[in-house]
Amino acid sequence: MALTTAAMRLRRRLSSGEWWSAPAGNRFVGWCAGVAFAPFGILALRIAVIRPRVYLAGDLAIMDVTVRRALHWQGALGPYDRFHWHHPGPILVYMFAFADRIVGASNGAAAQMIVTALVAAVCLGGIVLALAWEQKLSRTTVLLAVATTLAFALLLGDQTVLDPWNPHIVVLPMVLLGFLAARSWYGSASSFLAAGLVATFAIQCEIGTFPLAAALVLVAATGTMRAWRRGELALRWRDSLWLIAAIAFWIPPIVQQATHHPGNLTLITRFFLASHPQAGITYGIAATGGALASSFGFTAPVVIFGPPTRVFVEYALMSAAAVAALSYGVVARERHIRLFAALACGAIVVSTVASADITGLVGTYLVAWAAAPAVWLVVGAIPATARWVHGARAGLASALAVTALVIVAVSVVRPSLNTAEQAPNLGRITSLVTHELRGRRHPSVAIEFSDWTTGWLTPGLADQLDMRGIRYAVPSIFRFPLGSTARSSSMADTVALVDRGYTPPAGLVEIGRAGTVGVYWGPTPPRPRHIGHRFAAAKSAMRASPGSTATISPQNR
Repeated sequence: MALTTAAMRLRRRLSSGEWWSAPAGNRFVGWCAGVAFAPFGILALRIAVIRPRVYLAGDLAIMDVTVRRALHWQGALGPYDRFHWHHPGPILVYMFAFADRIVGASNGAAAQMIVTALVAAVCLGGIVLALAWEQKLSRTTVLLAVATTLAFALLLGDQTVLDPWNPHIVVLPMVLLGFLAARSWYGSASSFLAAGLVATFAIQCEIGTFPLAAALVLVAATGTMRAWRRGELALRWRDSLWLIAAIAFWIPPIVQQATHHPGNLTLITRFFLASHPQAGITYGIAATGGALASSFGFTAPVVIFGPPTRVFVEYALMSAAAVAALSYGVVARERHIRLFAALACGAIVVSTVASADITGLVGTYLVAWAAAPAVWLVVGAIPATARWVHGARAGLASALAVTALVIVAVSVVRPSLNTAEQAPNLGRITSLVTHELRGRRHPSVAIEFSDWTTGWLTPGLADQLDMRGIRYAVPSIFRFPLGSTARSSSMADTVALVDRGYTPPAGLVEIGRAGTVGVYWGPTPPRPRHIGHRFAAAKSAMRASPGSTATISPQNR
């Protein structure tokens, strides 16, 4: 009888919308944050169990070599930069190294994918907590916020959200940083300290995030200071853990700076204080517009040579939307909309100025983090707009939100991991090279390449050789990122990767083919060949001139 009565009461509350319109308690918000975390958390677990065999190439292969050195505590810096310095800190490298310890050093790609999925999961759960915790929002509002947040993660796409590449892995942390700054503005010490840790992660992974990350931390600090002066600040002892973690992550780069001359921080400072040819405001608007459009699932150009008209339209629309939202928030006295719109307007300006200051090659990927303002605008406005939903409509809105959650969660977890092989030809190339080196007492090989395609595969081959403990040397263009200082002439043999249409070096014999790439082998001459000089010259020209007519594919980033 009691059970029947409870069921009838629940049915009456659901049909009237009373349950959905009631304020969501912190426990309900916590469960919703767990729902936002779950899809990417499950994906990380799948990767850890399956451990797909992936041959990395390009920058991800270079990162794998760096991580392998970090396993022996040899790394104190972040990912390399094309201008011969490193991003400030090793936080991402050591996160990958920790995952390597779990899945095995031979599964570096799986470790990178696991960490990336977990970063996405933590950020999405954190966004829900920062938006809804202690805000007395209705259950419908919280569910709509979760559904919208996951929808944005799906729209950004695997190439951004699940890409371990450092310019992409910082996108969701920058989105989270905006929500933490907004919550800190209303006087949350824990959000302010968490914002410092998230900003540390973003800056150490990608120095280009520094202007926006610093601005958001300043907003958070201002709000926290206002609350402290009013006596409204509640600081718990466990909140200090965020601060301790942030400080700890800056110790390795500070030690490196003190023990090396010049230190990496000195190199970064010299670079940004020196005079360089800049991209200009046109390219700044184009790069920012492309990043903003990516928030809604539109494909942005990877590299911009003569920006397409479309990105200017997208930039104008997003800027107009931010200004309109700010105006509405001021007139209607909607503080949530006003705050997030103000953050979005400021972020668009900062992103545009930072993009215009880029030296050399202008790529949307360099400011991929500029996608954050679009998410702030839409998700941040939900607490205000959801107040218009009452009664039975609240139940309908909640049902739609739950349906969207299921669809998005399945879409995230469903993709097959067996198709994740980044460089399918690299396995064949590695087999050919290791077969030639079989039986050598001290195997060593110099790697040469002919063009963009084979240049992209070169770090991948170096990664495979490094994994097997084989000494290798690479042309000068890759010596800084790979840390390979040995000259090619000191190696016993040479392997040349020559794409179709290019002439192989004299004295080398073809030992096999991998797709369109011919693999050539022979003894190393006293003077290194460096057949990749055309590649290096083309890349140098692109660095110097953002308006160059050269082209580069997304894989050759």
